[in-house]
Amino acid sequence: MNSGHIEAFLEEGQLQFWTLDLRTGAVELRRAGARVVTWAAAELAVLRGLLDPGGWERLRRAALRSGAGGSDLDVLCGLTVPSGRRGWVQLSAQRDPRAGAGGPRLLGVARNVTRQHAEYEQLTEHEAQLRAVIDQTLVGMYIKDCEGRFVLANPYMRRIAGALGPSLTGRRSQEVFDLTGVPGIAAMDQEVLSTGRSLRREVSLEEGGQARTLLFTKAPYWKGGQLSGIVGFMQDITRQKDLEHRAVEQARELEARVLERTEELRRANDLLRFQATHDDLTGLPNRRYFLGALQDMLTRRSGETLPGFALLLLDMDGFKRINDRFGHAAGDVLLRQFAQRLALTLEGEAKLARLGGDEFVILMPGADRAQASLQVERILGTLQLPFLVEGRDLQIGSSIGMTLPSSPLLSAEDCLRQADIAMYRAKATNRGRMQVFEPWMLGRHTLLLSLQTDLQDAARLEQLTLQYQPVVSLTDDTVRGVEALVRWQHPEHGQISPGEFIALAEGTGMIREIDLWVLRRSCRAMLPLVQAGRLAKLSVNFSPRHFDQPGLPEQIAAILSETGFPHHALVVEITEGVFMRRHRLANVMLRELLRQGVGVAVDDFGTGYSSLSYVQRLPLSDIKVDRSFVAAAAQYPGIIRSIVDLALGLDMTVVAEGVETPEQLEVVRALGCDYAQGYLLSRPLLGPDLIAWLDARDAAAEAVEEVQPANLGTALP
Repeated sequence: MNSGHIEAFLEEGQLQFWTLDLRTGAVELRRAGARVVTWAAAELAVLRGLLDPGGWERLRRAALRSGAGGSDLDVLCGLTVPSGRRGWVQLSAQRDPRAGAGGPRLLGVARNVTRQHAEYEQLTEHEAQLRAVIDQTLVGMYIKDCEGRFVLANPYMRRIAGALGPSLTGRRSQEVFDLTGVPGIAAMDQEVLSTGRSLRREVSLEEGGQARTLLFTKAPYWKGGQLSGIVGFMQDITRQKDLEHRAVEQARELEARVLERTEELRRANDLLRFQATHDDLTGLPNRRYFLGALQDMLTRRSGETLPGFALLLLDMDGFKRINDRFGHAAGDVLLRQFAQRLALTLEGEAKLARLGGDEFVILMPGADRAQASLQVERILGTLQLPFLVEGRDLQIGSSIGMTLPSSPLLSAEDCLRQADIAMYRAKATNRGRMQVFEPWMLGRHTLLLSLQTDLQDAARLEQLTLQYQPVVSLTDDTVRGVEALVRWQHPEHGQISPGEFIALAEGTGMIREIDLWVLRRSCRAMLPLVQAGRLAKLSVNFSPRHFDQPGLPEQIAAILSETGFPHHALVVEITEGVFMRRHRLANVMLRELLRQGVGVAVDDFGTGYSSLSYVQRLPLSDIKVDRSFVAAAAQYPGIIRSIVDLALGLDMTVVAEGVETPEQLEVVRALGCDYAQGYLLSRPLLGPDLIAWLDARDAAAEAVEEVQPANLGTALP
């Protein structure tokens, strides 16, 4: 007998019948249609060596106990065959009643339960994961039977009840909570049980002299097709209600201020003058009035010694997409709310006006750069809260251009142009930020406007190049793939920032051609690395403009067919702007890409306008966390943790972008991100440099593998 017999038994999965002579220790093996095999001491020694530590001793004791007339033998044994394969065998036996006292025997059967054991371990692991989620959530979760007794309650629920350990089990709510004054809680249970339908209600109560508001969600608990109780969730929404109350109070204060200012203006000016100088939608001074007031101040400044001033130009990021998605009526509501928030941030003599569309301007007489920067911080801070528009929470930011004019020869239009150039610079480099005007920006702005024609020919003239930034696994440090990034080296003006020429391409519509050029070139360049197994994924960015009309899946399929690049190795990266466009068409197109085997990732997640409902409805495979959240992960880990939990629930992979420090790497790994990319791991590389980088990693890995066995050899006796 050798270990091959056992390995064959594991492979075939058949029952093996055996007989053990307790006096001689000999074992006979048989199975249907096969000859009897006898094992002696040598064969049993081989078996003993394959069993897990302690397995042989447990088996020996059970056999002796059963042979002596004790309980039947029933032992689960784990073993490892020389090929490295793991297996589990269930050994069952009982004493042979036909054997005499002088020759006791055991009759048994061996079953290959490797698959069942693996399924049991997997089920146990899944149960532990589910239990961890339930135990850590800040929502009370519980199950009651039809008599109102607790069957299950998570730690948060037990903490609310003031109970420790499993003490809620078998008890009713009135035994744990003081329900005086809130009889509706018990009535909710009865309503669910009688109707078989879910319900959701808020309950206000007083505890320790303080008012609290709890949100109850209750649903019928079905087991085996029978109504067996209720499943409940309880949230403490007291703080949310307080915030809503404060928001109402602030709205009342704002309304009072608007009425007061309107009354003052009505007394000072007639209606015709007011309409000529103010914006009808927001009631703010309009462009004409603002430029006149600014020019008057500049004229006085040229003849007197007056302090300087700051000018802030604000543009709402992505307002057009919201307007297109929800309609002009919703856009008007958002504009009014946006203007109201800006007005609330003003201090001193600062003045706010609406130039038109989604552009606003703030004039700060006597302000220096530090004071203007504080005003910008107040603006960006208040925009962190979502806007409630027709029952929807909409998140919108603003790009801000600042200028502090120093020349007495500038006109009002010149000052506004400087702020406008700085604002577009902020929008091109990083939305939701502020940029201060510098003199060189004027020439740069003029240059970019003149580069539209050059950009059309950039790909044909080989001015566009591709760089690849690796994406690395946070579990085993392997390279998952790369993201293709396009660069423009202009023959006269040098390197053009991606933020600048991508914005230019978006505005002119050339971005579609550029994206497809990047896909074709990167597929050809990365194909050998994918075929060699050195890369598993290639990520390529696609503008939201591709989703304005059908055809993108067919274009991608044609390029993959042309280049021979495998569908499963491609990841299409989109931004959250896709969610605010023709989302139904986008949904159809993305599902077609997934059907073809192409992955879909949402890039810069958390900085745009998406909601959980959009993320749940759209077919996505990856979520890429924006670098701004990664930079603040150590201080504010909750955002990334929420994204990871969301991705886990939707079976998506999480990639942390912009990892630049070892601390950030450890934080995103601890928070559960699957992959990371950033300058700490590697800067974007040209194709040859990427191959050299991969070679260096492979060489380093081989060196580690060679060192480890040598160290083990010297350490072992």
